[in-house]
Amino acid sequence: MGRTVIHGFTATLPPYRTYDWANASSAVYRALAISKSSFFNQKGAATMWLIYLYLFLFGSCIGSFVNVAALRTAEGRSFVKGRSQCPHCGQTLKAYELIPVFSYIFLRGRCGHCKAKISPRYFFVEVASGLVFVFCFWWYGPGWEAAGTCLLGALLICVFLVDMQAKIIPNGLIVCFIAPAIIELVRTGGADIWGRVIGFFVV
Repeated sequence: MGRTVIHGFTATLPPYRTYDWANASSAVYRALAISKSSFFNQKGAATMWLIYLYLFLFGSCIGSFVNVAALRTAEGRSFVKGRSQCPHCGQTLKAYELIPVFSYIFLRGRCGHCKAKISPRYFFVEVASGLVFVFCFWWYGPGWEAAGTCLLGALLICVFLVDMQAKIIPNGLIVCFIAPAIIELVRTGGADIWGRVIGFFVV
């Protein structure tokens, strides 16, 4: 029997010859369930959940910015200049209308001025971005690897949104991937740096 360890908890895997993806997935899910159950019993769990809440809120803020950046990039506009406006009436949004996730819920998915329905895309992207941040720090723990993965996830969400709306991937977005690449180089001590530089320009 083989064993796999996830965050300090051991799950028994079937023998090598009978190993298959279904059994492997079931073992991983059992290990995650044990990890989750034990986490609630650990001292300081409340503090950890508070940290995860902060991470979710920060990630949802990044997701809100990604939403605006993707929308304006797809339309050929600058996402640096100009305040956020209602896409229907053009009214400049107030501060309480820009709170990620919660504003959409409180306003019931409608503009606070013209009452036009706002696309649920904003809500789902903010939630997804917040969950990505939480998952990255839960999986990797605090450090460069988690930070780089969060940044990479935000960039990939932005690329997906622009590609979905305008059917293009601007070169400016591709260049932004240099940032998580630098973080990875710092984390690994610059291992095989020239190979990665050549690979980046080849792509």
